[in-house]
Amino acid sequence: RSGIYGLIVSRPTAGYGYLEKQIAANTYAGDTYVSFSFYIDTAPSSQIGIMQVWDNAAGYGNFGIRLNADNTLELWDESISPVQIGNDSSALSTAQWYEIRVYFDYNLLTGHTATAWYAKKKSDWTFNGLGHFGGTGEFTQFATGSTNASYDNNSMLDVCFITANITGKIYIDDVIVTTDGFVNHTAI
Repeated sequence: RSGIYGLIVSRPTAGYGYLEKQIAANTYAGDTYVSFSFYIDTAPSSQIGIMQVWDNAAGYGNFGIRLNADNTLELWDESISPVQIGNDSSALSTAQWYEIRVYFDYNLLTGHTATAWYAKKKSDWTFNGLGHFGGTGEFTQFATGSTNASYDNNSMLDVCFITANITGKIYIDDVIVTTDGFVNHTAI
């Protein structure tokens, strides 16, 4: 891809750097859809958080995506006692753009769940196959499961090197957060 990227974080020495954005009022409780473009230039030296949505009022995370040193992704319940949800993804390639998508299903009756997918982007930023989201076509679901129901106000978003003392270089672009699905959305 040519042009300007939304966020590049290069950590040749241990440290962290991230973008933080308030995405809703502290009292927002509902479904949340997050998607972002992601590129690994240099794998992290150890596991890092690359995206986290959290409850600003409670001060704890709700869900997030972590990148391992072997370039696999993990979906996490980022509450007061963080725990991995589901399985690791397949290893992602370096020098390849991907789109990562996470859906947080807010449900007071049956409990909250989070589901995560990824897909490779072609050089023209389209996808192979059907070109749409829905569990078929080019998106691969790698994790789904329950999250802690105590922290459900999805009000803040962090992206990039959220974890301190890790080296590596990643790019993040086209960060999108909506409450109405993965279509017809605008980047923040």
